[in-house]
Amino acid sequence: MKKVIALLVLTLAGVFSASAQTPQTANEGYIGYSFVRQNVDFKQSPTLSFDENTDSHGVAVGYTRFLGGSAKKAGVVGLTGELAANFDSNKASLVTALVGVTLKARNNSLVQPYVRGLVGVSRQNVTRRNIYDNTDVSGALIWEQGLISI
Repeated sequence: MKKVIALLVLTLAGVFSASAQTPQTANEGYIGYSFVRQNVDFKQSPTLSFDENTDSHGVAVGYTRFLGGSAKKAGVVGLTGELAANFDSNKASLVTALVGVTLKARNNSLVQPYVRGLVGVSRQNVTRRNIYDNTDVSGALIWEQGLISI
């Protein structure tokens, strides 16, 4: 059993090192899970409460085109577009369309830090108990940072 685990670890290490050696393209896409928690109530006490009825789950799809660089090394500044949609169990939805700039340390290591700033529009539609129906369109601003493992 120890030999099987050792072989599996070496195989995975080889896969990661092989993928790190491939040249990066100027195009990058992503699909991700989105969770939105709204209506956070701060009380006088040090506790805060959440209205779980407004929690929503959704999906975000984006594309980044990195600028500059060369044939061997991709650029670190990219233009990004993202479309996201969230829905909850009470017939509420939040849809955002965003554009912005991504800065990413595009090196050949396994971990690549990035920072992304996006601006755009959002549309929220809320229907509660067939009594309350409201639609709001407003500006949206998102700041992201993280680590990407390749």
